[in-house]
Amino acid sequence: MRRGRHVLLAALANRGLEMMTMMTARTKFLRDRRGNASIFYAFAAFPLVVLTGGVVDYSSALKVKAGLQSSLDSAALAAAAALKSSKVDLSEAQLTAKARKFLQANLAQYDVENTSIHVTKNGTTLDVTAQTEMPTTFLRLIGIGKMHFKAHSQTTYNFPPLEVALVLDNTGSMDFYGNGSDRCRNRSFCRNKTRMFKLKTAARKFVTDLKAKVVDDPQSLKIGIVPYSTYVRLSNSYQNANWLDTSKAQTCTKWRWKWNRRQGWHRVCKQYGVDWDGYVGFRTNRNNEVDGSYSLEKIPAINRDNAPYSQRLSQWGNYNLVPQNLARVMPLKALTDQGETQLLDRINAMKPDGGTYIPGGLIWGARMLSHQEPLDEGMSYEDQGEKKAHKVIVLMTDGVNTCSQMSGNENYVDCYPGNTVDQAGLDSMARICSSLKETNPDTGLPYADIITIGFDLSDLPAGARSKVEDSLRSCASLGYYPASRDDIANVFGRIGSKLSMLRLSR
Repeated sequence: MRRGRHVLLAALANRGLEMMTMMTARTKFLRDRRGNASIFYAFAAFPLVVLTGGVVDYSSALKVKAGLQSSLDSAALAAAAALKSSKVDLSEAQLTAKARKFLQANLAQYDVENTSIHVTKNGTTLDVTAQTEMPTTFLRLIGIGKMHFKAHSQTTYNFPPLEVALVLDNTGSMDFYGNGSDRCRNRSFCRNKTRMFKLKTAARKFVTDLKAKVVDDPQSLKIGIVPYSTYVRLSNSYQNANWLDTSKAQTCTKWRWKWNRRQGWHRVCKQYGVDWDGYVGFRTNRNNEVDGSYSLEKIPAINRDNAPYSQRLSQWGNYNLVPQNLARVMPLKALTDQGETQLLDRINAMKPDGGTYIPGGLIWGARMLSHQEPLDEGMSYEDQGEKKAHKVIVLMTDGVNTCSQMSGNENYVDCYPGNTVDQAGLDSMARICSSLKETNPDTGLPYADIITIGFDLSDLPAGARSKVEDSLRSCASLGYYPASRDDIANVFGRIGSKLSMLRLSR
């Protein structure tokens, strides 16, 4: 396009000089013959009008060029999806007809004519070419009546796999409704106005729409869900996993009575066991920011009985609490390609409570996409490199990071109240994001791409809002999306479209 621009500008300049030379000679003749200065200046101004108008035409041409390429990419993807989903082989003419509908619909906003498109099958690849013409307004005055554009797109209908980890904020502020920070607490008049209700609606549509767009073999799309707040919760079926340290979840399961003179009759523990509802704490010395070395330091299972005393002072409304409020947090749902029901059920069951520790949710999103324990449902590096599979984390939060790992007891977190930013937590988040975006030498692809969503952040104080938005922008590799309560469904829709477009080969 850059070479075309230079050629066009050179042509305009040359044609302008020719016209100026011709007009100058003509107007000099008229001035000498008639002495009419107005005629002289009218003719002299004509080349300047053409050149200025040519810039307007050229600006329109740039928009048409970009619009043609974007529209052709969409048409190519639609043709590939149609071929993949069809029970019979589609001819090139049939594929061209399907692609033409998408192209014409997307180009309707531009003033173009004589548009053509052609689809060619080459093995499992579709090559799609298109061309169109844009009538000019000013350049036609110097003989350039139309500008011509061509575009090419290539896609495969043996789509590379896609793995998506939805890391969703389930903190207490997700229960807010209206324009302020009022908690709904499941009351009927506000139940369908909360941030959580809006998120559930958007997430359900994201799952169903993305599955509808990806028509491929059964394992071409895997989606998992990580609900997070102060902590993350797993299924207690992992209780005997070799990467889990259950020492902090030990509790007395059987008691007996014992007598002595000092205490009299009193209860003592007869048998210890694990009483674990799935909550996990954090590894120490920044080990929690990496997915690996679990044999050197395991992930701690935690419960109320062994939580630090500062986290057991109250049973209600304390964001630091391990047991009571976090019993509302749903266990994560590991990557699955088995339909939509399990995913939608987990989304529907989400409940808001707790403080905001973004790194805790983010690292479990990374573990979810991994092919190694603790979660090993992700595609191996070898298969990912061969199939050019995409691994993507969609990280969503509705507020600032208020928590970080406790000083002196890093298996747990402490949280600030309200909208106070915990910078240590943001720094941890930044380190995890950076490591995920690095290129994996085994695949030539990032360990994971990241999309971030800032949900309903307008209620935050300006300073806190700026910090969280800057952090989300810096973390993202595929874009940061701000979303209002009324726009969250549209934002998830745009993200779904972006993920489906990732499957274009070029």
